[in-house]
Amino acid sequence: VTRYAKRASSYLAAVQIRCICLWSKII
Repeated sequence: VTRYAKRASSYLAAVQIRCICLWSKII
Protein backbone atom coordinates (compact mmCIF):
# COMPACT_ATOMS: atom_id res chain seq x y z
CA VAL A 1 0.00 0.00 0.00
CA THR A 2 2.77 2.44 0.90
CA ARG A 3 4.59 1.71 -2.35
CA TYR A 4 1.41 2.37 -4.34
CA ALA A 5 0.77 5.57 -2.39
CA LYS A 6 4.30 6.79 -3.09
CA ARG A 7 3.89 6.10 -6.80
CA ALA A 8 0.52 7.88 -6.86
CA SER A 9 1.83 10.92 -4.98
CA SER A 10 4.87 11.21 -7.25
CA TYR A 11 2.61 10.87 -10.31
CA LEU A 12 0.32 13.62 -9.02
CA ALA A 13 3.32 15.84 -8.31
CA ALA A 14 4.57 15.34 -11.89
CA VAL A 15 1.13 16.23 -13.26
CA GLN A 16 1.00 19.38 -11.12
CA ILE A 17 4.45 20.46 -12.32
CA ARG A 18 3.45 19.84 -15.95
CA CYS A 19 0.25 21.88 -15.51
CA ILE A 20 2.19 24.73 -13.88
CA CYS A 21 4.69 24.72 -16.77
CA LEU A 22 1.86 24.79 -19.32
CA TRP A 23 0.11 27.65 -17.51
CA SER A 24 3.33 29.66 -17.25
CA LYS A 25 3.88 29.20 -21.01
CA ILE A 26 0.31 30.28 -21.78
CA ILE A 27 0.48 33.30 -19.49
